[in-house]
Order: sequence, then structure tokens, then C-alpha cells
Amino acid sequence: MRTIILISIFLLSLSLEGTAQLPAKNRNQAGYKTEVYGGFNLHTAGFGGTLTYAKFITYKQKRLFSLDVVSMKHPKEVKIRSYVDENSKDFVFGKLNGVLITRLGYGKKFLKYEKLREKGVNISWHVNGGLSLAWLKPVYLDVINVLPDGSLSSPKQEAYNPEEHHLSNIYGKSRGMLGLAETKITPGGFFKLGVEFEYNDDREFIKAIETGFVIDVYPKRLPIMAFTENNFLYPTLYINILIGQRFF
Repeated sequence: MRTIILISIFLLSLSLEGTAQLPAKNRNQAGYKTEVYGGFNLHTAGFGGTLTYAKFITYKQKRLFSLDVVSMKHPKEVKIRSYVDENSKDFVFGKLNGVLITRLGYGKKFLKYEKLREKGVNISWHVNGGLSLAWLKPVYLDVINVLPDGSLSSPKQEAYNPEEHHLSNIYGKSRGMLGLAETKITPGGFFKLGVEFEYNDDREFIKAIETGFVIDVYPKRLPIMAFTENNFLYPTLYINILIGQRFF
């Protein structure tokens, strides 16, 4: 994820250089009342999607209502292949639960620098925060055992148990939706600070790149991995690729 960090730093530096821009020609923006935009999210511990509904307060200020759905990985996650069979499926040894995070946020966005020309860039910044829900789905593995005659049993699907499942009997990760009914939810909160670079020619439509920082906080450590310390704070850098539309 080093690329995300470097791109984030580069785009944030562009926002500081935006002080050299002059205001664009004054246009009648009073007709726009709302905007809706969303897109793909890539961050330093996973990926997902984002959706935002914005309501104009003034020409340069908007009230935001946002939804993010992103995966979250533990820094110690490493995929390996079973020692039992070279044709086995990859799995993360020691992973207890897969984590999907849903963020429901409220915030404000401020237009900082308006583009000088049609092909210029609007630069805005926003602050956002709210409810963060961590959905923890147990990891299921295909497990095999050595039979009395020395042969191997057929793979059996079981929820990962670090006391019973070892590299000697794990065949690979189970496919399908196993464990979905056993999903548990841990509520928490999040804080987000971001910068948006809008580069579309048509002011009714939105094309933008957003980058920034998010921290998710939970009242207890999320049990993602065995044999290592789990966290209750999850800071990440992110990049969003956004499209959307403004409405009168």
C-alpha cells in the first residue's frame, strides 16, 4: 500500500499549492440544492465503496451524509498454501474473523479553491464522523485428517480453531458463505478528514479524486487474528475515485 501513501501525500501537496489559483469567473450556482456521488475506495488496509449525499448550505459549504463499506485487514495477515497438498487453496493462517466495516457519517465540506478555467480543478476539504460498525464473520477452513490406514480424509469444513487446526491438517480456506449466519457486530465510531480534487468540465456532473485519513475506534479489540495482538484503533490512508451529479 506504499503507492496509496505516496499518492495521498502528492495530492495533499497539490491542495497547498492551490493558493496560487485565482477565483473562477462568477457563475450562478444558486440553483443547485443537492448532489449525490460515490465510487471505489482503496485504503492502506483493504478496499470497498463509498456513497455521499450532500446538501448545499451556501455556494462554498455543504452538509454531508455519507456511507462507506470497506474491508479491513490485520497488518499480520499473510496468505500461504497448505503443506498437505500443492493444489490446495490459499488461506491466512491464524485468521479468526473476516472484517467488513460500515461507516454512517455526518460532516461538512468546504470549497477552498475554485478552478480558474473550465479544465481546472476545484479543491475542497471536508471533515466527517459518526458510527462505525465492524461486522466479524468467522473464517471457515477445509480441514483433513490422517485415517488409520494412512490415507487422508475428504476435506471437512470447520470454523477455524487455533487449538485444533494446524498447518498439518489445514487444506485451505472454505469457499461460499459459511459463517455468515454467525456474524457478530461491534459498534464504534470514526473520524475522517479529506481533500477532494474535482476536475470535470460540466458543473452538473461530478468527477473527482478524494484522498485523506480515517480512524476507526472500537470499545474493544477486534478478534481478527490468533497468536498476535489485535487492535481497537484502525487508522488508514485512503483514495476515492468518485462520480456523481448535482441536482436543482
